[in-house]
Amino acid sequence: TAIYSPSGTSAGIGFAVPVDTVNRVVPQLIRLGKYVRPSLGLRMDEDLNERLSSVFDVHGVVVVRAPGARLVSGLQETTLGRDGSIYLGDVITGVNGRPVESIRQLALQLDELQVGDTVSLALVRKGKPWTLAAQLQAGN
Repeated sequence: TAIYSPSGTSAGIGFAVPVDTVNRVVPQLIRLGKYVRPSLGLRMDEDLNERLSSVFDVHGVVVVRAPGARLVSGLQETTLGRDGSIYLGDVITGVNGRPVESIRQLALQLDELQVGDTVSLALVRKGKPWTLAAQLQAGN
């Protein structure tokens, strides 16, 4: 825990970092000088995810853009048809057997892993359950 106080007294704003986060991040900071977040290579947007989930009545993380993941793991992106129709891509519903209902949940679960780890993704693809293995990449 650290306390920021411009006056030098014990009154101020307190900051605390969970020990699990420290144990995961500090060794990387020492070894590399920076923390490299594990990623699926997706570009995600919480508002867009909520809107698409509502329109298509799905629960999970809608794969909108997957520039790196499309090639590495075979995730299918959401696309637009010539007539402006939206064709829903994969919807990630779980990681390693744990449910995922939001981008935040997905990010928290991936943060527990390391770059290079292989994860099992539970998906909905074209309305049907699907499983896919994906290797985590270095995120930003």
